[in-house]
Amino acid sequence: MRSKKPFVITMAADADYALPTLVAICSILAAKHAGSDIQIYLIASSEAESVLRAPLECVADHYGARKIEFLSPPLEFDKASIQISHITAPTYYRLALPDLLPEIDECLYLDGDLVVLADLPSVFGSPMKEELLRGVKAAAYYYPSYERCLKARRLGIGAFDEYVNAGVLQMNLKLMRELNLTQAFEELLCENYSSQDQDILNSACYGRIETLDPAMNLMTKYHPERPDSFDCDPSIRLCWTRKEWDEACARPMIVHYAGAEKPWQDLSVDFADLWWRAAEETGSVIAALKAALPTLRKNAEAFTRCNEVFLQCEKKYLMEVERLRLEKETVKEQAAELQGLEEKVGRYANRAKELECLLAASENGRQMVQEELRKKTTMLREARGQLKQAKSECRELSLHINDLQESNSWRAGRALTALPRAAKRAVIKLKEHLGGGIV
Repeated sequence: MRSKKPFVITMAADADYALPTLVAICSILAAKHAGSDIQIYLIASSEAESVLRAPLECVADHYGARKIEFLSPPLEFDKASIQISHITAPTYYRLALPDLLPEIDECLYLDGDLVVLADLPSVFGSPMKEELLRGVKAAAYYYPSYERCLKARRLGIGAFDEYVNAGVLQMNLKLMRELNLTQAFEELLCENYSSQDQDILNSACYGRIETLDPAMNLMTKYHPERPDSFDCDPSIRLCWTRKEWDEACARPMIVHYAGAEKPWQDLSVDFADLWWRAAEETGSVIAALKAALPTLRKNAEAFTRCNEVFLQCEKKYLMEVERLRLEKETVKEQAAELQGLEEKVGRYANRAKELECLLAASENGRQMVQEELRKKTTMLREARGQLKQAKSECRELSLHINDLQESNSWRAGRALTALPRAAKRAVIKLKEHLGGGIV
């Protein structure tokens, strides 16, 4: 059970966010139960305080609530860099809360661009123990997966599994003081993180963050009024089940107008009617605001009409960009195909050169064979001539032998004796004429 100490809510505002912060505080007090005790601390510049002090006194008196206490902005965050265009310097003030509220153990920090629809002490009633933060997952940072890994590495955290949105945060100020986290916050300022103080809080408190139901910080940038938002947005599906998301959209406890589009500027924002209902409720308490609301509403309606025209032009522009992108992809595909054809032609050209070389080598071989054949033919012709001559000599020799055989002369026997040697010499002579010339 929570002690009788008041439930502490902290907020921050500058002059530009005075009206949204006033409406948010009015919605907090309008939604609280009769027995709930709430103490609101507002970190505000002197200019914002001069604008808000009187209206907030009226609101607190109207709802019978504690007086809203003003805190001076911490000077150490004045030079902090602003990376997101629609966010102002007071976003860093929550980092100084452990020191700004030294007697407070824990608090609920709220951005000014939201509307509260439930009794906050009941919703955030369980006391904090070892956790440093409680918040709702910042779904947009969980998709795609490769960016989630890069983000975790950039923040120096083990895994991207408990990264929360900083617009609605329950903070364990006592434990933060014990761990001297304010100094850690200041040291992380020099990192110039893209999501500013939200990155700092998630980095410094990693491992001790408890994630909450999306209904406790229903962010309009995820289009909760669209019936198909769960199916259309993969980041939602990565963080919650369909049942959790559908129940949050049907019964939100806090509607947070996170993102650049705000309901006081654009009536087409999801749950814009809730903000204007809260603004009218605030106007019923503060006469000056009630008189100003019609003009503000007209300005918002005019902005919405202009924004609708702009969105139509933007849609046409995006369609044209998509068409050009598709054409570019087609050209890239054709270029890749052409490059493939050029590479194939190059391979064919190389093969043709190889074949030309082979053909030239074959032609040289053919010429060498022809030359060799010509030489052999010449040798064969010469051998034939010699053979013919040898045959002629053989015939003459045969005739001579016949003549000798018919003769009774004593010379015949001698000639016949010498005949084998003469024939042998004739054969040897013939072989010499034919040697190597006939294959």
